[in-house]
Amino acid sequence: MKAFYLKIILPTILSILLFILTIFLIVIPRFQQNIMNGKREMIKELTNSAWSILVKYEKDEKEGLITREEAQNTAISRVQYLRYGEENKDYFWITDMTPKMVIHPYRNDLKGKDLSDFKDPHGKRLFVEFVETVKKTEHGYVDYMWQWKDDSLQIVPKLSYVKVFKPWNWVIGTGIYIEDVKKEIKALTNKLIWITVGISAIIACLLFYIIKQSLNLERKRIDAENNLHESKEKYRTLVEAATEGLLMLIDGKISFSNAVISRITGYQSNDLINLSLIEILSKNNNDDIMDTFSKNIIKEGQFELNLTKKGGGFVEVLITSSTTVFYGKSVNILIVKDISIDKNTNFSGLDYQKLISTLNIGFFKARIDTKGKFLFANETAIRILGFESFKELADSHILGLLSTTEDKKALVKELLDNGFLKSKILKIYRKGGDYSIVSVSMAGKGKNRNQ
Repeated sequence: MKAFYLKIILPTILSILLFILTIFLIVIPRFQQNIMNGKREMIKELTNSAWSILVKYEKDEKEGLITREEAQNTAISRVQYLRYGEENKDYFWITDMTPKMVIHPYRNDLKGKDLSDFKDPHGKRLFVEFVETVKKTEHGYVDYMWQWKDDSLQIVPKLSYVKVFKPWNWVIGTGIYIEDVKKEIKALTNKLIWITVGISAIIACLLFYIIKQSLNLERKRIDAENNLHESKEKYRTLVEAATEGLLMLIDGKISFSNAVISRITGYQSNDLINLSLIEILSKNNNDDIMDTFSKNIIKEGQFELNLTKKGGGFVEVLITSSTTVFYGKSVNILIVKDISIDKNTNFSGLDYQKLISTLNIGFFKARIDTKGKFLFANETAIRILGFESFKELADSHILGLLSTTEDKKALVKELLDNGFLKSKILKIYRKGGDYSIVSVSMAGKGKNRNQ
C-alpha cells in the first residue's frame, strides 16, 4: 500500500503543486509584464497622435497659411484639451528644450517658468530628464513622482513617454500612473487566481476520484494476491502431502516438482527446475521413448520409464501424463509412481539385487533391442563374462557376446515366440577374447524383452 501512495498519490499532489507554481511564478508575472508593456505602447501611440497635431500646424506655417505664433497657439489649444482614460483626466503636456513649461492642463502655475531645478519628492529633475532623453534618442520613457491627475496633494509614481518636435524645439509627452496599472493588474490577477483555484479544485476532484478508484483496485489486487497466496500454500501443502510424485512441465521444461520426486530420484526441486524431461531419463529406456521425449513431446497416457538418480543408477517409474493449456502455454502434469517395488513382497529392486548377489549363479537383466544394454548383473555374472565391474559390462551389447549369428537369431526368436528360454547352451565371448560355454535361462517382459 505504501508503494501505491508513492506511485499514485505523491505524483498527483506534485502535479497540482507544479500547476499552481507555474501559474504564480511564470504565467502571472508574464501576464503582468504584458499589461505593463501594453500600457507603455499605449502612451507611445497617444503621444505620436498628439505629436501629429504639431506636425499639421507646422506644415501650415511652412506653407505660409499662418504665422509660427498662430500655428503654435492653435496647436497648444488643441493639445491642452486632449483627454483620455477611464475618468477622462489623463492629459498631454509640452515643454521647450530649456526646459520651460509651454502648456500643462493642471499646472497653470508652471506656465512659462524655467523648470531646470524642478524636482519630484525623490529629488529627480524630471523635466531635465525629459530633455536629456529626447536629445539622446529623440523619444523615450522616464519614470518619476507626480501629482495624481488634478489632485496636487496626492503624489504617486508615474511613467511618461516624451518625444521631441524639432521644428519648434518642443518636447511633448503623456504618462500613465503606476497605481492605475497596479490596480488593473491586481484585478486581472485576482480573476486569474480564482480561475486557477477553480481549475485546481476540478483537477483535485478528478484526481481524488481516480485515486479512490485506483485505491479500490489496489485493495482488490492485494486481496486477490493474498487469496492466491493462500491458495498456493494450500495447494502446495496438498501436493507435498501426496504419496506420489508430481512434475509440472511448461513448454517442455520442469517448473515444479514435489518432495516425493526428491525422495524417488534424489534431486532437489532446484536441481530440476528448467530441465526438460529427457535430461533426467536414463539411457536404459528404449529408443522409442528416448526419441519421443527428445522432442519434448509428452502425450497423455501412461508410460513406464527409467529416471536417473542423483547418486547414480536409475529408478523404474510409472508416469501418468495429462496436458492442458495455461495462458497460451502448453502444460503437462505428470504423476510419477515408483514401480521398482514388488507389490506382493514389498521388496525393492535393491533388495532383490542384494539377494541375487549372494547366489553362486550368474544373473543379469538386459534389453533385447538395438541397444541391448545391460541393466543389472550380479558379481557372478560379471565374473563369468570376464569383466571387472558392472560399469564395464554396461557398455556391452548382450547379443554381441554371442559367438555365432545363428545363436543370436535363435535366442531372439525363441524369446519373442515363447517369452522365455530354458537351459539353452550358448557359446559366449569373454572380455579377454576367450570364450565360455554356459547354460542360459531367460524370461522376457514386454515388447522389448528385459531379461
